[in-house]
Amino acid sequence: LRPPPRVLVDAGAVLGRLASHAHLNVTALRFDASSFRRQKEAAAAQDVLVGAHGAGLTNGVFLRPRVGEIVEVTPWGMTAPPYAGLAAAFGVAHTLHVAAPDVSGYPACVRAAAAAAAPEPGDGGGGGGSGGGETKRRGDLGAATACTALADAYVRAVADATRAATGRWPGEGTAGGASPPSPPPGTGGWGITQPPGGGGCPVAFRCARNLPLVVDVNRLEADVLAVAARVCARQAAAEGP
Repeated sequence: LRPPPRVLVDAGAVLGRLASHAHLNVTALRFDASSFRRQKEAAAAQDVLVGAHGAGLTNGVFLRPRVGEIVEVTPWGMTAPPYAGLAAAFGVAHTLHVAAPDVSGYPACVRAAAAAAAPEPGDGGGGGGSGGGETKRRGDLGAATACTALADAYVRAVADATRAATGRWPGEGTAGGASPPSPPPGTGGWGITQPPGGGGCPVAFRCARNLPLVVDVNRLEADVLAVAARVCARQAAAEGP
């Protein structure tokens, strides 16, 4: 579990559903207010760690090597792969579960963050005089405009994907036969860190990674049950006959 804003909106329903399976021992964990030792101990006592994309998933490295598995719940379209690589480095499996982002406040977050990053007229910016400052300001405002356009495009893409999806989100897998617009080639997703026309847009990424996530309880339950079955099989293989 995480504090707002990056939360699983239906976390209570997910916990209740998973707890209904007698072979699962489900524990709700909060890492944000725990010491490092307590985080390590809590994670090491689990076989599967399910959570929203974020630093708390780094505790997955304390799962049992070659047995444990991380289930990372991430908003559709966000490309941020560090936890898969981190899990692999420590011999822990990783499953990505894509959820529907609540984008109702996303454009406003991007606009506010981009505006805050743009300097006021007359601020310094190199170039020896006000001309350099104005050039930098025009560049910053141009980047803010591009970020705003990206935010609006992302909201439209999420709406289109939500209408079209009948199972898995686009790019997540073949199940469900979803057929919304394809993500830009080479981005691994909608590419929200890359605004139209090139250049970086860090505020788009920061705002997106804090979006509340609306999970499909049935789908997440199915994914966790499948992961639990794999973990049990790996544990049996590790223990031997």
